[in-house]
Amino acid sequence: MNRLTAMLGIAYVAVMAGVILIGPLGYPGYSSLHQHISEMGATGAPHGPTISALFIATSVLLIAFWLLFLRALPFSAMRTAGVILLAINGLGLLGAGVYACDFECARNDPSVAQQLHDLFGGLGYLSGVLGLFMLALGLRGLDGWSRLFPLVMICAGVAALSLPLIAPEFPWHGAAQRMLETAFMTVIVAVAMRLWRSSAR
Repeated sequence: MNRLTAMLGIAYVAVMAGVILIGPLGYPGYSSLHQHISEMGATGAPHGPTISALFIATSVLLIAFWLLFLRALPFSAMRTAGVILLAINGLGLLGAGVYACDFECARNDPSVAQQLHDLFGGLGYLSGVLGLFMLALGLRGLDGWSRLFPLVMICAGVAALSLPLIAPEFPWHGAAQRMLETAFMTVIVAVAMRLWRSSAR
């Protein structure tokens, strides 16, 4: 089961990183520094439906990864709460994929879909950041997992600093969102590698 869980995490990172890195190539004029990732899946975007479908697919991988990860750890209220919050981040991604934002995620006279997109995405990110902190604290002192504590805590700090900067009012919100996603993906890769090694014993 640990190996399957690890594969789900790596698959999520591979697909999401592909969307983030390759997606802009099919969107003339798109800026990864100044535009949100969601704009690639927006209504009217060159490959909007495809990108939104990938958001939905990756959300399923992400939710499954975190929920299965719970089985690999002894029970702790802190760890369980942290992992559930990280799974809720996956639900936020799912909602953001189902409800695509308006073209270029414009905030002037937003549609219902745009408002739901922002709601799901915002709550998902907030849950994910809180989840990273709780997971880090839950791993501290845990046999076989404590070495991940500094990395997860650093990533939680990076995510917390990046979160307010993804607001569209900040000129570099695209870069900030990618820093936030990188923090999440770094933790996922680290956890997946630890699970994979444990399955080989």
